[in-house]
Amino acid sequence: MKNLKSSLRKTLLARRDALPVELSSAYSQRITATLIALPEFANAKIIHSYLSFRSEVETHCIRSLAFAAGKRVAVPMTSADNPLLLHSFIDVEEEFTTGEWNILTPKNPVIEQSLTLSPQDIILVPLAGFDRRKHRLGYGKGYYDRFLATQAAITIGLAFSCQETDLIPTEPHDQALTMIITEREIIR
Repeated sequence: MKNLKSSLRKTLLARRDALPVELSSAYSQRITATLIALPEFANAKIIHSYLSFRSEVETHCIRSLAFAAGKRVAVPMTSADNPLLLHSFIDVEEEFTTGEWNILTPKNPVIEQSLTLSPQDIILVPLAGFDRRKHRLGYGKGYYDRFLATQAAITIGLAFSCQETDLIPTEPHDQALTMIITEREIIR
């Protein structure tokens, strides 16, 4: 199973990486517009947003719009020696630095070891690929699956349509998402 997921991950990430920057930027803007128009976004008090890197769907604008709408924003933090996702609430003027695996991290985080979000809050989830069943293929470390298993919040995968595949192989610990938003559609 691990080899199958690894091979599929490479294929799907290559597709995402092949998108021209101008196109991925335009698609990210479209995905952002779709997300913020959702009633779920309007009703959320907290947005837990990954900090985009490499060719992921851009999330900076989403965080800015969440602040403008009076929401609290939390971001994930990882550590190679801790299998659990850590969290930090940020403010609109937060400064970032490069952390583990070249992922942005708050410069002066206030680390939350555990975070419990309500059923109306939103977790924006990064992914390498997805299928129509709303299963995601992550990056292989399991941080998000462990985190999502403890949360009642709405989970939204942000992806480009080129990251879709017929079937994501799943294991018992893999967590399906509430919805996936691409530049073309919302999969519920």
